[in-house]
Amino acid sequence: MLNQLDPWLARLSLDRQDQPVLGVSACLLGHPVRYDGDHKHEPLVTDTLAHHVQLRHFCPEVGIGMSVPRPPIQVVQLAQETRVRAVAAPHTDVTDALHEYAMQVPETLDGFLLKARSPSCGVGTTPVMNALDEQVATGYGEFARTLQQRFPCAPLVDESRLIDELDLLQLLLQLYLYRAWRETMSLAQVYRWREQLNHDTPTPTFTHYLEHLAAHSS
Repeated sequence: MLNQLDPWLARLSLDRQDQPVLGVSACLLGHPVRYDGDHKHEPLVTDTLAHHVQLRHFCPEVGIGMSVPRPPIQVVQLAQETRVRAVAAPHTDVTDALHEYAMQVPETLDGFLLKARSPSCGVGTTPVMNALDEQVATGYGEFARTLQQRFPCAPLVDESRLIDELDLLQLLLQLYLYRAWRETMSLAQVYRWREQLNHDTPTPTFTHYLEHLAAHSS
């Protein structure tokens, strides 16, 4: 399926050599930065994606000064909001620190691949707990939530969404599109891409992403 990447990039007049910059959770690259001192190395990232994009890694929890290993944190549902707090010490709240760390992420990144279920990085997969330590929902980690607000058109997924090569193709095409689009945010450019596709589509949801870009274009 990934052998279709170059033909689609050529059809959309996207420069294959201008590789997008993908922000990646450091643990997915094999860095031992998790709360238990371990990693979650994902070969799909290091063995496949790394050949098509430039990788920039980060660990939000380490980035805000937390140690390795460290006491685990979790997303907690309060009356009007969610907060990220230490499991064993609820008075330890790192929500604002994670938010500020996400606000410092450079605008030159073209998308994000984060760790599923993480209280900082999960993308719709993070357990949300109540005051009784019962899971009541799934949602976003604070770092991921802030990135989504800052970069509403940038591809933002966690590794649980990359099931097969079709998912990888979708992500890579979106990264190349976003890299080309963010320079001008041009609606005319989105229309040209639509014309170049001529009602064809490389993946089932690809046209939805073009519509999303169009809605945020000028």
